[in-house]
Amino acid sequence: MSPQLMMSSCSVRDPLEPAEAWEMLWRPEGKRLWLAEDMALETRVGGRVIQSLEGLPWRSGVVAEWKEKENILLMLDIPTSWKLVGVSQAMIRLMPSAKKYTTIQIEESGVPIDRIPMVNGYWMMLLTRI
Repeated sequence: MSPQLMMSSCSVRDPLEPAEAWEMLWRPEGKRLWLAEDMALETRVGGRVIQSLEGLPWRSGVVAEWKEKENILLMLDIPTSWKLVGVSQAMIRLMPSAKKYTTIQIEESGVPIDRIPMVNGYWMMLLTRI
């Protein structure tokens, strides 16, 4: 029987316009702040992605889509410990809110239900640094 796959979703709201939030996320000094040593990401379509947990590589993938000041789509390999074959898709999206706020949302589909807490915890660890 195949494990049930779900979507992981988490977000933060920042007092920035979407263009400012995008620059904060993806300029080199911003990437160092929120991704730290936990994720290496080449900011272009086809760019490599390497996620780490406790200093060790956990998942890898590629940037599948890069829409300037809107969103990026990551295709991430499923870790062998999940006992599945394939990829999950993680969308990092900026959504304007009222009064010059931007919601930064990360949704990842194709995650086994028993791995949702781990995946949500990973993304929230990164988002809380913003």
